[in-house]
Amino acid sequence: MELKPSGNKLRQVEKEILHNEIIKTEKHYEELKTKSIIPFIFDKPYKHAFIYTLYGNESYLTYLRYSIMSLRLAMPDAKIMVFAESKIWKKAQQELKHLMYEHDIVFVKGETACYKQVIACHTLLKDYTWCTFVDADLFFLAKPKTDGLRTALRKVKIHLDKCPKSFVWAFSREEKPNISHTFMHKRGRELTIRPHTYAWDLEEETGVNIPEMIEKNKIWNISYIFSFSPKSLQTDEYKAWALYSLLDNNHCDESIWYIWSLKKNWGSNYWSECKGLSISSTTHESDENIHLFQPMFTDTLDKKIHRRPETFLAIIEIEDKYREFINGRLQQQQV
Repeated sequence: MELKPSGNKLRQVEKEILHNEIIKTEKHYEELKTKSIIPFIFDKPYKHAFIYTLYGNESYLTYLRYSIMSLRLAMPDAKIMVFAESKIWKKAQQELKHLMYEHDIVFVKGETACYKQVIACHTLLKDYTWCTFVDADLFFLAKPKTDGLRTALRKVKIHLDKCPKSFVWAFSREEKPNISHTFMHKRGRELTIRPHTYAWDLEEETGVNIPEMIEKNKIWNISYIFSFSPKSLQTDEYKAWALYSLLDNNHCDESIWYIWSLKKNWGSNYWSECKGLSISSTTHESDENIHLFQPMFTDTLDKKIHRRPETFLAIIEIEDKYREFINGRLQQQQV
Protein backbone atom coordinates (compact mmCIF):
# COMPACT_ATOMS: atom_id res chain seq x y z
CA MET A 1 0.00 0.00 0.00
CA GLU A 2 1.36 3.43 -0.97
CA LEU A 3 1.78 5.83 1.94
CA LYS A 4 0.94 9.48 1.26
CA PRO A 5 1.82 12.29 3.66
CA SER A 6 -0.93 14.56 4.91
CA GLY A 7 -1.04 17.60 2.63
CA ASN A 8 -1.99 19.86 5.51
CA LYS A 9 0.84 18.63 7.76
CA LEU A 10 3.28 18.88 4.86
CA ARG A 11 2.37 22.53 4.35
CA GLN A 12 2.86 23.23 8.05
CA VAL A 13 6.31 21.62 7.98
CA GLU A 14 7.26 23.65 4.91
CA LYS A 15 6.10 26.86 6.56
CA GLU A 16 8.22 26.09 9.62
CA ILE A 17 11.25 25.38 7.43
CA LEU A 18 10.73 28.61 5.50
CA HIS A 19 10.27 30.61 8.71
CA ASN A 20 13.49 29.21 10.19
CA GLU A 21 15.40 29.92 6.99
CA ILE A 22 14.13 33.51 6.90
CA ILE A 23 15.30 34.07 10.48
CA LYS A 24 18.76 32.75 9.57
CA THR A 25 18.93 34.66 6.30
CA GLU A 26 17.76 38.17 7.22
CA LYS A 27 20.61 40.65 7.67
CA HIS A 28 19.08 43.78 9.20
CA TYR A 29 16.61 42.50 11.81
CA GLU A 30 18.19 44.16 14.88
CA GLU A 31 18.97 47.39 13.03
CA LEU A 32 15.47 47.84 11.66
CA LYS A 33 13.86 47.29 15.07
CA THR A 34 15.60 50.48 16.25
CA LYS A 35 14.34 52.60 13.33
CA SER A 36 10.66 53.40 13.79
CA ILE A 37 8.45 54.70 11.01
CA ILE A 38 6.10 56.35 13.54
CA PRO A 39 7.73 59.85 13.31
CA PHE A 40 7.01 59.87 9.57
CA ILE A 41 3.31 58.94 9.60
CA PHE A 42 0.26 60.61 11.14
CA ASP A 43 -2.46 58.92 13.15
CA LYS A 44 -5.09 61.01 11.41
CA PRO A 45 -8.69 59.97 10.67
CA TYR A 46 -8.56 57.45 7.85
CA LYS A 47 -11.39 56.20 5.67
CA HIS A 48 -9.56 53.00 4.72
CA ALA A 49 -7.56 50.46 6.71
CA PHE A 50 -5.50 47.42 5.76
CA ILE A 51 -6.39 44.63 8.21
CA TYR A 52 -4.27 41.62 9.21
CA THR A 53 -5.29 38.79 11.52
CA LEU A 54 -2.69 36.82 13.45
CA TYR A 55 -3.19 33.56 15.34
CA GLY A 56 -1.88 30.03 15.62
CA ASN A 57 1.64 29.40 14.37
CA GLU A 58 4.18 32.11 15.28
CA SER A 59 5.86 31.67 11.91
CA TYR A 60 3.14 33.89 10.48
CA LEU A 61 4.41 36.76 12.62
CA THR A 62 7.65 36.67 10.62
CA TYR A 63 5.75 36.65 7.32
CA LEU A 64 3.52 39.46 8.63
CA ARG A 65 6.53 41.61 9.53
CA TYR A 66 7.78 41.39 5.94
CA SER A 67 4.31 41.92 4.50
CA ILE A 68 3.95 45.16 6.47
CA MET A 69 7.43 46.31 5.40
CA SER A 70 6.44 45.71 1.79
CA LEU A 71 3.16 47.58 2.31
CA ARG A 72 5.04 50.54 3.82
CA LEU A 73 7.27 50.60 0.74
CA ALA A 74 4.26 50.61 -1.58
CA MET A 75 2.16 53.04 0.49
CA PRO A 76 4.08 54.54 3.42
CA ASP A 77 1.15 56.33 5.06
CA ALA A 78 -1.28 53.39 4.90
CA LYS A 79 -3.45 52.77 7.95
CA ILE A 80 -2.59 49.28 9.18
CA MET A 81 -4.28 47.24 11.91
CA VAL A 82 -3.34 43.80 13.24
CA PHE A 83 -5.85 41.75 15.22
CA ALA A 84 -3.67 39.34 17.20
CA GLU A 85 -4.80 36.35 19.25
CA SER A 86 -4.00 36.70 22.95
CA LYS A 87 -1.23 34.07 22.97
CA ILE A 88 0.77 35.95 20.35
CA TRP A 89 -0.36 39.53 20.99
CA LYS A 90 2.54 40.57 23.26
CA LYS A 91 5.11 39.10 20.86
CA ALA A 92 3.39 40.88 17.98
CA GLN A 93 3.70 44.21 19.81
CA GLN A 94 7.44 43.65 20.28
CA GLU A 95 8.01 42.63 16.66
CA LEU A 96 5.82 45.22 14.92
CA LYS A 97 5.96 48.41 17.01
CA HIS A 98 8.58 49.99 14.74
CA LEU A 99 6.30 49.45 11.73
CA MET A 100 2.95 50.71 13.07
CA TYR A 101 1.22 52.25 16.05
CA GLU A 102 1.07 49.89 19.03
CA HIS A 103 -2.58 50.75 19.70
CA ASP A 104 -3.38 49.33 16.24
CA ILE A 105 -2.14 45.89 17.36
CA VAL A 106 -5.44 44.73 18.81
CA PHE A 107 -5.78 42.04 21.49
CA VAL A 108 -8.26 39.27 20.58
CA LYS A 109 -9.31 36.54 23.00
CA GLY A 110 -9.55 33.17 21.30
CA GLU A 111 -8.25 31.81 18.01
CA THR A 112 -11.61 31.43 16.28
CA ALA A 113 -12.42 35.05 17.15
CA CYS A 114 -9.49 35.99 14.87
CA TYR A 115 -11.01 34.44 11.77
CA LYS A 116 -11.32 37.11 9.09
CA GLN A 117 -15.05 36.71 8.61
CA VAL A 118 -15.47 37.27 12.37
CA ILE A 119 -13.10 40.27 12.60
CA ALA A 120 -15.18 41.81 9.81
CA CYS A 121 -17.82 42.36 12.53
CA HIS A 122 -15.41 44.08 14.94
CA THR A 123 -16.62 47.38 16.33
CA LEU A 124 -13.29 49.09 15.51
CA LEU A 125 -13.96 48.67 11.80
CA LYS A 126 -16.99 50.93 12.05
CA ASP A 127 -14.56 53.86 11.94
CA TYR A 128 -13.75 53.10 8.28
CA THR A 129 -15.64 53.51 5.03
CA TRP A 130 -13.66 50.68 3.44
CA CYS A 131 -11.45 47.89 4.80
CA THR A 132 -9.06 45.48 3.12
CA PHE A 133 -8.03 42.16 4.65
CA VAL A 134 -4.50 41.09 3.75
CA ASP A 135 -3.02 37.64 4.34
CA ALA A 136 0.12 37.69 6.48
CA ASP A 137 2.09 36.00 3.70
CA LEU A 138 1.10 38.40 0.91
CA PHE A 139 3.90 40.73 -0.23
CA PHE A 140 3.46 44.09 -1.99
CA LEU A 141 6.27 44.53 -4.50
CA ALA A 142 6.20 48.06 -5.93
CA LYS A 143 8.27 49.65 -8.66
CA PRO A 144 10.33 52.66 -7.44
CA LYS A 145 8.72 56.09 -7.68
CA THR A 146 5.33 54.71 -8.70
CA ASP A 147 1.94 54.97 -7.06
CA GLY A 148 0.56 51.63 -8.21
CA LEU A 149 -1.02 50.48 -4.95
CA ARG A 150 -2.62 53.83 -4.23
CA THR A 151 -4.04 53.93 -7.77
CA ALA A 152 -5.44 50.39 -7.48
CA LEU A 153 -6.91 51.12 -4.06
CA ARG A 154 -8.61 54.22 -5.43
CA LYS A 155 -10.36 52.04 -8.03
CA VAL A 156 -11.42 49.58 -5.32
CA LYS A 157 -12.90 52.43 -3.26
CA ILE A 158 -14.79 53.79 -6.25
CA HIS A 159 -16.28 50.36 -6.90
CA LEU A 160 -17.36 49.93 -3.26
CA ASP A 161 -18.86 53.42 -3.24
CA LYS A 162 -20.96 52.55 -6.30
CA CYS A 163 -21.78 49.02 -5.08
CA PRO A 164 -21.38 48.92 -1.28
CA LYS A 165 -23.10 45.54 -1.13
CA SER A 166 -20.27 43.79 -2.93
CA PHE A 167 -16.86 42.28 -2.29
CA VAL A 168 -13.55 42.95 -4.01
CA TRP A 169 -11.63 39.66 -4.03
CA ALA A 170 -8.02 39.03 -5.06
CA PHE A 171 -9.08 37.19 -8.23
CA SER A 172 -11.33 34.39 -9.44
CA ARG A 173 -10.41 31.09 -11.01
CA GLU A 174 -12.26 28.37 -12.86
CA GLU A 175 -12.52 25.03 -11.09
CA LYS A 176 -12.84 21.70 -12.91
CA PRO A 177 -15.30 20.09 -13.04
CA ASN A 178 -16.86 22.39 -10.40
CA ILE A 179 -16.07 24.00 -7.03
CA SER A 180 -16.86 20.85 -5.01
CA HIS A 181 -13.28 19.83 -4.22
CA THR A 182 -12.33 23.40 -3.23
CA PHE A 183 -15.44 24.04 -1.14
CA MET A 184 -15.16 20.70 0.66
CA HIS A 185 -11.42 20.97 1.30
CA LYS A 186 -9.86 20.41 4.69
CA ARG A 187 -9.32 24.04 5.63
CA GLY A 188 -13.04 24.66 6.00
CA ARG A 189 -14.67 21.29 6.49
CA GLU A 190 -12.35 18.98 8.39
CA LEU A 191 -12.01 21.01 11.60
CA THR A 192 -15.69 21.83 11.92
CA ILE A 193 -17.83 20.21 14.60
CA ARG A 194 -19.56 17.80 12.21
CA PRO A 195 -17.45 17.47 9.04
CA HIS A 196 -19.49 14.48 7.86
CA THR A 197 -22.62 16.66 7.56
CA TYR A 198 -20.81 19.92 6.66
CA ALA A 199 -22.70 20.81 3.47
CA TRP A 200 -26.12 19.91 4.87
CA ASP A 201 -25.52 21.88 8.08
CA LEU A 202 -24.63 24.94 6.03
CA GLU A 203 -27.75 24.45 3.90
CA GLU A 204 -29.94 24.26 7.01
CA GLU A 205 -28.33 27.41 8.44
CA THR A 206 -28.49 29.55 5.28
CA GLY A 207 -31.29 28.19 3.14
CA VAL A 208 -28.84 27.94 0.23
CA ASN A 209 -28.87 24.62 -1.65
CA ILE A 210 -25.22 23.79 -0.96
CA PRO A 211 -24.97 20.47 -2.86
CA GLU A 212 -26.46 22.12 -5.95
CA MET A 213 -24.18 25.14 -5.52
CA ILE A 214 -20.95 23.14 -5.40
CA GLU A 215 -21.95 20.95 -8.34
CA LYS A 216 -23.23 23.80 -10.53
CA ASN A 217 -20.74 26.60 -9.89
CA LYS A 218 -17.35 26.60 -11.59
CA ILE A 219 -15.93 29.98 -10.50
CA TRP A 220 -14.25 30.27 -7.09
CA ASN A 221 -13.05 33.53 -5.53
CA ILE A 222 -9.72 33.95 -3.75
CA SER A 223 -9.49 36.21 -0.70
CA TYR A 224 -5.84 36.71 0.22
CA ILE A 225 -6.56 40.37 -0.39
CA PHE A 226 -10.22 41.23 0.15
CA SER A 227 -12.01 44.58 0.38
CA PHE A 228 -15.48 45.45 1.63
CA SER A 229 -17.65 48.14 3.20
CA PRO A 230 -18.00 47.54 6.99
CA LYS A 231 -21.16 49.62 7.18
CA SER A 232 -22.85 47.46 4.55
CA LEU A 233 -21.62 44.11 5.88
CA GLN A 234 -22.10 44.59 9.62
CA THR A 235 -25.79 43.72 9.75
CA ASP A 236 -27.40 41.56 12.43
CA GLU A 237 -27.89 38.80 9.87
CA TYR A 238 -24.25 38.78 8.83
CA LYS A 239 -23.09 38.87 12.46
CA ALA A 240 -25.23 35.80 13.16
CA TRP A 241 -23.69 34.09 10.12
CA ALA A 242 -20.15 34.95 11.28
CA LEU A 243 -20.97 33.71 14.80
CA TYR A 244 -22.16 30.42 13.32
CA SER A 245 -18.84 29.99 11.54
CA LEU A 246 -16.96 30.83 14.75
CA LEU A 247 -18.89 28.29 16.82
CA ASP A 248 -18.55 25.69 14.07
CA ASN A 249 -14.78 26.34 13.89
CA ASN A 250 -14.95 27.12 10.18
CA HIS A 251 -11.59 28.63 9.28
CA CYS A 252 -12.42 29.18 5.59
CA ASP A 253 -13.39 32.84 5.20
CA GLU A 254 -13.68 32.32 1.43
CA SER A 255 -16.51 29.82 1.89
CA ILE A 256 -18.35 32.04 4.38
CA TRP A 257 -18.17 35.11 2.12
CA TYR A 258 -18.89 33.05 -1.00
CA ILE A 259 -22.15 31.71 0.46
CA TRP A 260 -23.10 35.16 1.78
CA SER A 261 -22.63 36.73 -1.65
CA LEU A 262 -24.85 34.07 -3.24
CA LYS A 263 -27.54 34.28 -0.59
CA LYS A 264 -27.70 38.09 -0.56
CA ASN A 265 -26.91 38.57 -4.26
CA TRP A 266 -23.79 40.63 -3.56
CA GLY A 267 -21.56 41.49 -6.48
CA SER A 268 -17.94 40.43 -6.93
CA ASN A 269 -15.08 42.48 -8.28
CA TYR A 270 -11.36 41.76 -8.29
CA TRP A 271 -8.08 43.44 -7.42
CA SER A 272 -6.54 41.56 -10.36
CA GLU A 273 -8.61 43.71 -12.74
CA CYS A 274 -6.96 46.94 -11.56
CA LYS A 275 -4.77 48.45 -14.27
CA GLY A 276 -1.06 48.52 -13.40
CA LEU A 277 -1.37 45.70 -10.85
CA SER A 278 -0.52 42.02 -11.09
CA ILE A 279 -1.00 39.04 -8.76
CA SER A 280 0.95 35.79 -8.68
CA SER A 281 1.71 32.84 -6.44
CA THR A 282 4.54 31.57 -8.64
CA THR A 283 6.86 34.52 -9.25
CA HIS A 284 7.90 37.70 -7.48
CA GLU A 285 8.71 39.38 -10.81
CA SER A 286 6.35 41.59 -12.79
CA ASP A 287 6.39 44.48 -15.27
CA GLU A 288 3.47 46.20 -13.52
CA ASN A 289 3.87 49.09 -11.09
CA ILE A 290 2.60 47.01 -8.17
CA HIS A 291 2.80 43.22 -7.86
CA LEU A 292 1.04 41.19 -5.18
CA PHE A 293 3.03 38.02 -4.48
CA GLN A 294 1.58 35.21 -2.36
CA PRO A 295 4.10 32.35 -2.45
CA MET A 296 2.39 30.23 0.23
CA PHE A 297 -0.77 29.86 -1.83
CA THR A 298 -1.69 26.30 -2.85
CA ASP A 299 -3.04 26.58 -6.37
CA THR A 300 -4.25 23.01 -6.75
CA LEU A 301 -4.64 19.89 -4.69
CA ASP A 302 -1.69 18.38 -6.57
CA LYS A 303 0.84 21.14 -5.84
CA LYS A 304 1.46 21.54 -2.13
CA ILE A 305 5.11 22.59 -2.22
CA HIS A 306 5.72 26.21 -1.40
CA ARG A 307 8.01 28.07 -3.76
CA ARG A 308 10.89 28.69 -1.40
CA PRO A 309 13.47 30.09 -3.89
CA GLU A 310 11.00 32.74 -5.11
CA THR A 311 10.02 33.52 -1.53
CA PHE A 312 13.63 34.11 -0.51
CA LEU A 313 14.21 36.41 -3.47
CA ALA A 314 11.15 38.45 -2.55
CA ILE A 315 12.04 38.61 1.14
CA ILE A 316 15.63 39.67 0.53
CA GLU A 317 14.36 42.35 -1.81
CA ILE A 318 11.86 43.63 0.78
CA GLU A 319 14.34 43.77 3.64
CA ASP A 320 17.02 45.61 1.65
CA LYS A 321 14.57 48.08 0.12
CA TYR A 322 12.88 48.83 3.43
CA ARG A 323 16.25 49.49 5.06
CA GLU A 324 17.11 51.91 2.26
CA PHE A 325 13.69 53.56 2.60
CA ILE A 326 13.76 54.09 6.38
CA ASN A 327 17.40 55.26 6.35
CA GLY A 328 16.46 57.78 3.66
CA ARG A 329 13.64 59.12 5.84
CA LEU A 330 15.97 59.43 8.82
CA GLN A 331 18.58 61.30 6.78
CA GLN A 332 15.95 63.76 5.51
CA GLN A 333 14.88 64.38 9.09
CA GLN A 334 18.45 65.32 10.06
CA VAL A 335 18.90 67.83 7.22
